[in-house]
Amino acid sequence: MRPASLRESPAGDRQAFAEDNPGAVLREIRRANGWTLADVSQRTGMPVSTLSKAETGKMSLSYEKLLRISRGLDIDITRLFSTAAPAPVSRSAVTGRRSITPAGEGPSIRTATYN
Repeated sequence: MRPASLRESPAGDRQAFAEDNPGAVLREIRRANGWTLADVSQRTGMPVSTLSKAETGKMSLSYEKLLRISRGLDIDITRLFSTAAPAPVSRSAVTGRRSITPAGEGPSIRTATYN
């Protein structure tokens, strides 16, 4: 029996399959960029056969191979574990300011707890 991560996924369960198979995400990234397996092979230094097997779920990728792929394609390694687009960076509005005064130059404020 094949391991759960290599079994075929139901057609409507692409997200779950992609999380179990970074190769499926690799295929989506490759196709979205219009790259061939040979292009990805050249960028990563990995054999076309290895990339093909990874994409089809016939081979698991080690951490080192995932790292080579992420560096070769200039993507964050975590992107290989999710089909979701990266969340946009939120820029909060400035709600306050921080004032830094060198030691001994600012006013001394006494409180019941601190002197």
